Amino acid sequence: EELDKITDDIIVSNKNAINEVMTSKKNQWSPTATGLETLEQGNLKVLITSETQTFETEVFSVSKYNADFMRTVYRSIHPRTALQEGDDLESRSEEFIDKLVQNKDKSELAQQFSYALEEKFAEAQENFTVPQYIQDAINWSINV
Repeated sequence: EELDKITDDIIVSNKNAINEVMTSKKNQWSPTATGLETLEQGNLKVLITSETQTFETEVFSVSKYNADFMRTVYRSIHPRTALQEGDDLESRSEEFIDKLVQNKDKSELAQQFSYALEEKFAEAQENFTVPQYIQDAINWSINV
C-alpha cells in the first residue's frame, strides 16, 4: 500500500511537471518564426500572432461561425470523427488541433478548406471572420 502511494505521488508529480512545461511552451514562437523576424526589412514585414500557434487555431478560435465551418470541413474528411460543438471556442480549438495533428492531415484540411470557402463564397464573405494578424498583414501590404 505504501509503494502504491509512492508510485501515485511520482505519477502525479510527473504529470504536474509535464503540464508546467506544456503551459510554458504554449505561447512561445517556434525557432522558424523567431528566425523570420530577423529577415524583416524594407518591403518585408513579419507578423506573428502570439496568442495561438497555428493558422488553423487562429481561424478556428476567432468566431463560432469559423469554428463550425472548419468543423464541417473536417467532418467531410473524417465523417466518423466526433468533435465538440458549442460556444467554448478555446476548448473546441484545442480538441480540433489535437485531431488534426493526430491524423496528420493539415494539408488535406487546407485543400478542403479552400474548396469549401470557394463553394460557399457568398455565405463565407458575409460570416467568416479573418483573424486580426492576417488583416494587419493585408493592410500593411496595401500601404507599403
